[in-house]
Amino acid sequence: MNDPKYQIFVSSTYKDLKDERDAIIRAVLDLNHIPAGMELFPATNDSQIDYIYRVIDECDYYILVIGGRYGSVDGNGISYTEKELNYAEHKKIPILTFIHEDINKIQHGNVEQDKSQLEKLIEFRDRASSGRVVKYFSAISDLTGKVFSALSQEMRSNPQVGWIRGNNAASEDLIKEAIRSKELVKSLSSRISTLRIKIDEYEAIDRAKINILYYDDSYLQTLRLDGKQVIEHFAASLFEGTNDEEIKSGIHDLIHSNTGSEFDAHPKNVNQIKLFFNVFELIESKTSPDGAIIYTIQDKKRYLLKAAFLSMSEVNEPYDYDIPF
Repeated sequence: MNDPKYQIFVSSTYKDLKDERDAIIRAVLDLNHIPAGMELFPATNDSQIDYIYRVIDECDYYILVIGGRYGSVDGNGISYTEKELNYAEHKKIPILTFIHEDINKIQHGNVEQDKSQLEKLIEFRDRASSGRVVKYFSAISDLTGKVFSALSQEMRSNPQVGWIRGNNAASEDLIKEAIRSKELVKSLSSRISTLRIKIDEYEAIDRAKINILYYDDSYLQTLRLDGKQVIEHFAASLFEGTNDEEIKSGIHDLIHSNTGSEFDAHPKNVNQIKLFFNVFELIESKTSPDGAIIYTIQDKKRYLLKAAFLSMSEVNEPYDYDIPF
């Protein structure tokens, strides 16, 4: 069988719940899994809480049992049981919580007598039962059955990594293949995300509207163009490098191609086109040796030119142009 064996951490105060802990450990063993708890810890030079955290790191599930005691506290007044719970929550380990249903029915010697400790216990019970499914128990036999049932269900619905025998482990080749597959999925996800950004940007440009002004018999008229039309029209010149005069000439061609007539363009159109390019961070300006300002497409935006040429080729004759994409 290759089914993993899970390691389950049992967290509670010790002396008052020793019999309950023993019953839970037997239940875990009966399920053919591995219990972990303070009674099973070896002697070590490490601090108690550091060692406990390392054990929790290796566990697949965490069982919390709360009776009538809050337990020993650290210098900040927090019990070790609560610190264990805090750490398990931080590590996002599945937590199964079992709380005695009535403190008043617990044997007197197993209930906090100190008022401040009792208040902390009540707060801890409330906090541990908030936001998660809790099972309440009244006796050891009741607790054992509920642990067995809850743990079995959690393992089925929320399986973890677990442990397997070395001779049943995946081969090195399979592990390497799994790693390669994981890296491929990560790479593809990144590329899809990048592509989605590019598509969103191209769609945003397509939705943009640019007003081109021209004079018709001394009357000022407006030609409203889509951003995609402007990109397609200026694609070639942006690749080669263009200037204000060429942009002005391109605007004249746009007016002619959309109206069928020769009209005079308004001088502000050049700045309107450059503003559109700058809003979408399409162009960068350079100074030529003779002092002229040249506008070219930014390297990181060249894919937009490619999209423009592909779009043009769908409706026009193939564009005879060497484009180094």
